[in-house]
Amino acid sequence: MEQRSDKELIETYFSGDEMSLELLIVRYLGAIFRFVRSIIHVQEDSEDITQEIFVKAWRNLARFNREKSFKTWLLAIAKNTSLDYLRKKKPLPFSKFEDEHGRNILSETLSDAKPSPHMHAEGREFARDAVAAVAKLSGEERAVVVLHLQEELSFAEISEAFGEPLDTVRSRYRRAIIKLRALLDEPNAPKVDPHA
Repeated sequence: MEQRSDKELIETYFSGDEMSLELLIVRYLGAIFRFVRSIIHVQEDSEDITQEIFVKAWRNLARFNREKSFKTWLLAIAKNTSLDYLRKKKPLPFSKFEDEHGRNILSETLSDAKPSPHMHAEGREFARDAVAAVAKLSGEERAVVVLHLQEELSFAEISEAFGEPLDTVRSRYRRAIIKLRALLDEPNAPKVDPHA
């Protein structure tokens, strides 16, 4: 496994080592694709957008501030590219929120992780409702919820990635969770972190 830091890989890339850029892409490809997929929901479109994100990163790498986090810079590109795509597209039908196995990562994140056997059918219904509720959030609200709940980024990391004040990110997350609770009208909806 490659042990060099992102900063070292970027420096060696600019010194002429093309393989360093490939290593950076491999390092972040899965996380960026999962993030895009959770926002876009369509496999093929998510693949295209992920490719576009890495092309944008490559084209703009010379402008990247090497004192900053490469990961958060890449997430900012992913967020902006995904939201631009959503602004141009019509709302997606509910069926687009499921993968080829009928499973949705967001619904798993937002629903009770270990429902009892007698609650299994109700749990599936709640998961479908949760997916539909998340789809009603704005793209920016959805991005914050996904990055915090699914990718487990701190609000500070999301703030840096989005280039927005920490309080703005926290407020957007709170508003998104409040909307989800109202849409779901469920006591098991995600709780708002009082320290958020």
